Amino acid sequence: MIPGSWLDLELGGESIGKAQGRGAEVSGRLEKGTLLPEKGPGFVRLGGAAVNWGAGHLVSLLMRASEALNQRDSRSVIHIGGISHREGGRFQPHKSHQNGLDADILFVGRSRWGSVLNSSQKVTERFDLEKNWEFWRLLVSQRIGTDEDSESVVAMILVSPAIKDRLCQWAREKNVLDDELNRDVMRRIRPTSGHDGHFHLRLHCSPFHKKCVRTKVLLAAGDGCQKKRIRRGAVQARS
Repeated sequence: MIPGSWLDLELGGESIGKAQGRGAEVSGRLEKGTLLPEKGPGFVRLGGAAVNWGAGHLVSLLMRASEALNQRDSRSVIHIGGISHREGGRFQPHKSHQNGLDADILFVGRSRWGSVLNSSQKVTERFDLEKNWEFWRLLVSQRIGTDEDSESVVAMILVSPAIKDRLCQWAREKNVLDDELNRDVMRRIRPTSGHDGHFHLRLHCSPFHKKCVRTKVLLAAGDGCQKKRIRRGAVQARS
C-alpha cells in the first residue's frame, strides 16, 4: 500500500471552514460534495443520501479501506451512518459534521445501532477488538504532506472511555504498542462519551482545500495510553 494512495485529495467535495461550530454556530460548509454510494465492496450506507455527502478524500478513504478489509475477511462489512449534508453546515444534533470531514461508523462487526457495553459499562463480546483495530490501522496508515513532513490523514477517532481503556489493556498485554503505526493509531483514539455503539472519524483537511480550517487536536502522549496529551491546540472535538 502506498501512503495516501487511497485519498482523492484533489477530486470531489471540498471542505470549507471548520468541521464543527459552537452551539448553533455554522462554521463549515461543503462545495461540490461527494456522495457516498448506498453500498460497495465491503461497506453499506445506513443513512439516506441527504446526510452522506463528504469531502473527496473522506469518501475515497472509507470506500477503499472498507474494500481492503473485506478482501482480508469477506465477513467484515463497514456500516457508515452519516457524514454531512450536501452543502455542509449545521447537522443536528451534532456540533461537527459541517464540512465533510466527519463520519459516524458502526464498530466493525455491527450492522445496527446499539451499545457494545453492558449495564456495568464494561466492553462485551459485541465489540470485535482486533477487527476494529485492523480497520483503524488501514485508516491511519494513509498520510498527507511531503515525505519529509507527512502525517496521518486521520485527525482523531472518538470512542467510549470504556473502550479506550479496554484497548490499552489489550495493547499492553499483547505488546501491540511496540509498533510505530499502532502507537500512532492509539494516540489518535480519543475517549469521548456517547460513542459506545459507533466511532466518530475526523480527517485533516486536504492540502488542496485552501479554505479549509485545520482541526487542532490533543494527541495522547507516548504510546497513546497516557493521560497526558501533546498540545496541538485547544479545540475539543464533539460529535
